[in-house]
Formats: sequence, C-alpha cells, structure tokens
Amino acid sequence: MNNTFNTPFGPLRYSLTDACHVYIATDEDYILINGVSYHATIHLYRQADGKWDVRNYNECYLAREHAQMRNVSDAARNKFRNTVTETWSNFVTDEIRVEAEAERLDKAENSILSDIKDAEQVLAGARKELSNARALAKDLSVENLPTNSYDSALAIAKGSYS
Repeated sequence: MNNTFNTPFGPLRYSLTDACHVYIATDEDYILINGVSYHATIHLYRQADGKWDVRNYNECYLAREHAQMRNVSDAARNKFRNTVTETWSNFVTDEIRVEAEAERLDKAENSILSDIKDAEQVLAGARKELSNARALAKDLSVENLPTNSYDSALAIAKGSYS
C-alpha cells in the first residue's frame, strides 16, 4: 500500500507493510528541517498502547542534501521523528490499517499458492522418477545393468536402460 499524507514538512510517501508497521519517506524532494534540506525515512510501529513510534534510534534516518558525510543534528532528527509520529498517528485510520493487512494477507496467500504449485511440480517429477525406477526394478537382470552410476541415474530419469 503506497500513498502519501501531508505533514508540516510537506507530503511524505508511506507504505504500510501490515496493520502495525509503516515505512515513511521523502520521494525525490527534500524536506526543510531547521533551515537544512534533508532526505528522510522512518519506520514506525504500532505500540501496545495504540501509539506509533520507532523501535530504535536507527529507524529514523536523515541525510543532508549536499553533505552526505556530515552528521545530522539530534535536534533535526528528533523534530522529524516527533512531528511525523504525531502526524501519522492523527492520519492513520482503522480502515487504512485493515486495508494494509488485507493486502499483506493477499500477498502471503499468493506466495503460498505459488509455492504449492512449485511443490506439486516437483512432486509430479519425483513420482515419475519413482514410477520409472519401479518399472526398471521389475525388468532387472544382469544383461540390462548400467555400466556406471551416471547411466543408472539417466536410466531412472528416462524410465529405461539403453
């Protein structure tokens, strides 16, 4: 679920990965915090009390527009974190969270169905090899023994010794 919501810094893009996690970021544009331009991202998690916040310090990331290696001030980081956390908490609704969780479950279902299809194909191949091996075992005699292990594996795959 990718959308935008308005903040005091301007619109930010958000992606709810499930009902309790959201990734929020600037797009190509930079935001202005305390007179400095930043690219910003933050991961917020719904807490037990219903509030949203980061789990740790590194989940709120700011990068200066023209100074990749310069440190970001704690004041800028805290202002971004506090403002976005409050704005997000006021913006997000149960309907948005339900939609995000439904989308996550739909993706999970599709992934599982794809895994089942792949497993069924592997199983069908294994059943064919088993059938071929059983057919070969019925006709086993000294005259049709393979001469090496490669020929043996090939014969099982083909269903006959040649």
